[in-house]
Amino acid sequence: CGAIGARAGSASNEPATAMLRELLKRLVPFGGAPAQRASSPAPPYETADPLIAEGNRAENDGKLREACEFYRRAVGAAPGYARAHLNLGIGLEAVGDAEGAFKSYEMALACDPADAYANYNLAKLLSARGELARAERLLGAALERKPEFPEASIVLSNVYDLQGNLAAAVTALEVALQQRPDVAGAWHNYGVVLRKAGRLADAIAAYQKALALAPDYVDAHIGLGKAFDAQ
Repeated sequence: CGAIGARAGSASNEPATAMLRELLKRLVPFGGAPAQRASSPAPPYETADPLIAEGNRAENDGKLREACEFYRRAVGAAPGYARAHLNLGIGLEAVGDAEGAFKSYEMALACDPADAYANYNLAKLLSARGELARAERLLGAALERKPEFPEASIVLSNVYDLQGNLAAAVTALEVALQQRPDVAGAWHNYGVVLRKAGRLADAIAAYQKALALAPDYVDAHIGLGKAFDAQ
């Protein structure tokens, strides 16, 4: 249950690293920060948004460093624009600059403390650093602003698991699976925490659902075998 983006380490005994690498790298395809603000942007944002769009296109083409330069220009054009900082953070995380991404997410959050995506992305990195209390608070803020946010529920489950709160970890994953029942990694994570909680029959069922969605999911095969062994 404990990898962050594409580069995180694990802090629990049995992290679902494969799922989080794939699922939690970002909320939308490379670099795509969510549309924000119903009102028309101020002039600096009008300058920044085309730069962000260029960065998104560069990321989609695999030109990650070029994308980061567009995002830096967007930040320069609108230093108070959370979306610019958020996209820069996503781009920096994609090229392996976790520290730069962390600073960008902090800036995005400072610009817009209520932004669900800034809260979520920063919480991912905090979880990887083992700063679980703050990660939990930020994920709670993200889910308060955006209840239909299964990615945040999955990371929150990981945080609870690392804190030893298995009941809360199970509940958070159940919320995520109600919203996204098609994610094999979430079912695998569910199997992990259920097995830790001693609910072996339920864990077996969860692993089997993961494998029905992704038959080559090695971690789910391993987890299923361990659950059968424990049973």
